[in-house]
Amino acid sequence: MPEWGTVNTIDPSVHAPGRAVIAVYRYLLGDRRPYIFVTDDYGRSWRGAVDGIDSGHYVRAVREDHDVQGLLYAGTEFGIYVSWDDGGRWQRLQLNLPVAPVSDLRVHRKDLVVSTFGGGLWVLEDLGVVQQAGGLRADVSHLFAPRPGYRPAGNGSYNPVDGGATISYYLTSQTHPVTIEISDERGDFVARYVSRSPDDPWKSDVPAVLTSVFEGWDVVPTRRGINRFRWTARHAVPFELPGGNDPTWGPFGPFVKPGSYTVKITAGAWSATQPLTMLADPRIDAAAADFDEQLALARDVGARIDGLIKALARLDALREEVRERPGTEALVADLDAVEGELSWLRRDGDPGLTPELTSLYDAIVAGSLAPSPGIRERMRDLLPRLDAALARFEALAKTAQLGQRTLR
Repeated sequence: MPEWGTVNTIDPSVHAPGRAVIAVYRYLLGDRRPYIFVTDDYGRSWRGAVDGIDSGHYVRAVREDHDVQGLLYAGTEFGIYVSWDDGGRWQRLQLNLPVAPVSDLRVHRKDLVVSTFGGGLWVLEDLGVVQQAGGLRADVSHLFAPRPGYRPAGNGSYNPVDGGATISYYLTSQTHPVTIEISDERGDFVARYVSRSPDDPWKSDVPAVLTSVFEGWDVVPTRRGINRFRWTARHAVPFELPGGNDPTWGPFGPFVKPGSYTVKITAGAWSATQPLTMLADPRIDAAAADFDEQLALARDVGARIDGLIKALARLDALREEVRERPGTEALVADLDAVEGELSWLRRDGDPGLTPELTSLYDAIVAGSLAPSPGIRERMRDLLPRLDAALARFEALAKTAQLGQRTLR
């Protein structure tokens, strides 16, 4: 212990009795060297543990990881260091933290909370990645065991920006494509995500001031090193609009139910899997039956929309074919009328079934509880109209086929 050193933090161990780690500084005396000491015998003896910390980075705080013995975090005048070998060797853990004096550290619910002088309060989320990184090999890709995620708390008006799950992985080199697949406890498909090609022309239309909030979800990064994939905890969308589904504005798939899932990642010849637990948002008082009902209804309406979109594609192709025949003006007009009923705008200017059903679907998947009576009433209004319009189209398609045979 240096003479007149100030013991700024004392962190008793949660792993072993008689063990503690302390941070000491002497910068007020002109000594800016780092000092960290560890005891395993209630303070009868101490050993220094600063190898790897820059000589001018004096230490204000040192904390022990609550889950992995020997994993330590140090806050210095110029940022954060980490040691996986009980202080034997330290490495920088700066990431995107501004270079600022770290006044204290706290390990809280598997996150690292960092207070700074002048740089704000920061949180390094999911220390599970740091805990597992100590055994990484630079030449072997790795999928980290994810911590439990949360089914987001939808409020029915916007796409939630909280909840979901974070999946972290290490790549030995820049790789494309990288594929992430989610399956449920029965092995059934939930969702699949593929990294964007470097020459992908897709551009977001989200205003720049909002990109930090609404972008980054469900985007698969491919850079060398540690990557993080933020999953919205949604199933794949059960249909695709003719112009494509916008990854920012939707439509979106229904939220997954709380339960057990499997994450699989593939990058080139390398592949790995890890289990993932999804929990219910503790702020929502919902029963398992609510989640089951919401998912079943979303799948039902989504399948109806998928059938509608495919029928519209068939109708368009059939109409182009019929137009080439003489004397089919009335049939073409009938097909136009059915198209108006099924698509976005009817002949009378009222909305067609496509916007009506997609709005109903959005209302189903946006909430956190069982679908409301209003949603079910709207289904009773729309589904008979859809069935009637599809039946009318099939009848017209049959008439067109008979007309084609007659011409032959």
